[in-house]
Amino acid sequence: MTIDDLKTLIALLETEHVGRTARRLGVSQPAVSQALKRLRATFEDDILVRTKHQMVATQQMIARLPELRRALAEFETAVRPVSDPDLQNFSGEFKIAIDGNLAFQFLARFVREARPMWPHARFAIQGVDDMCFDKLIRSELDVVMTRVRSVSSELHEHKLYPETTVLLVDRRHPFVGNVPDLQEYLAANHLVVGTEHPIKSQIDELLANKGLGRRVALRLPDFRQVADLLVGTELVFSAPASLAKCLTTHNKNLRIQQCPVDVPTYWYGIYASRNGLRNHKTAALMNKLIAFFDEEFGGN
Repeated sequence: MTIDDLKTLIALLETEHVGRTARRLGVSQPAVSQALKRLRATFEDDILVRTKHQMVATQQMIARLPELRRALAEFETAVRPVSDPDLQNFSGEFKIAIDGNLAFQFLARFVREARPMWPHARFAIQGVDDMCFDKLIRSELDVVMTRVRSVSSELHEHKLYPETTVLLVDRRHPFVGNVPDLQEYLAANHLVVGTEHPIKSQIDELLANKGLGRRVALRLPDFRQVADLLVGTELVFSAPASLAKCLTTHNKNLRIQQCPVDVPTYWYGIYASRNGLRNHKTAALMNKLIAFFDEEFGGN
């Protein structure tokens, strides 16, 4: 297997799409299809299998993704020019745009880990908005961390981990031990995080497509007060499962319940511009973030 085949394999597992893999690597789709054929023979595994709506990676290959990433990183480190700058002495700025959920759960821990590596660096953190990807392309940001979505071919995407949706409520809430039906869910008093416009949540989009809507009783700008406002109230929070687990770990008065809305699994990812990754600073930041989330989620 060549190093190009290894890069193709990693991209296929991360994107689960031949076309997106081709755009990421800057090659033709037939070239990726031929590489996939070779890789299937090499690993004696389908690698990607077709479901009703899309291609998905096999569980066996997803389990091997961390070791494949390490192999590629070791190779790239071995061939890196000895004239690379010493980032230990880097005194510039890392510019990161990060989704509120990721920031709430992981940002403080990541910065604590990264500071000893780059003791002289500055970290400029902002939220994710509609302009972030344009800023990436213009090199006004180093990385963007948010839900995986369709983006320009000028950007490199790396999937971090998959996410599901659950309900988070007070331990005395009527929903505890009694999964609500859809009508009960819609009639409940919902706590939501984020602005109403221009971006709707995935749940609200799914409901709107069916001509439905939920009752929003309280809207917060971020996640910091969610737990305090759920405790002792009738409020319902439709939460990313990882966030719900984090909140219940620190607050024993909260309970996780099944969500009656069938929300498909989605991914969080990290983005950088292809031109930006030629900069050793951006590449080092991207690799550190990937390693951090591999450790957090076991290489999902």
